[in-house]
Amino acid sequence: MVTGVPVNDIELPTAEYYRDKAAEIRIVARLVNAPEVARDLFEIAYLFDRMAAHAETRTPCPAIDFP
Repeated sequence: MVTGVPVNDIELPTAEYYRDKAAEIRIVARLVNAPEVARDLFEIAYLFDRMAAHAETRTPCPAIDFP
């Protein structure tokens, strides 16, 4: 169990979800006037892209019925 929820009931975010969030963060980064904040946001967007790539390579674990 993870925080009271059975593991097989947890839905992991998809690669598309992470890519959508990265795109949203980049939009905000372009609107920010502070260069250091924009840079941080672009770095966060990059990390979301990496999570998307990782989500694409995830394989199910049938032994515990985990996606």
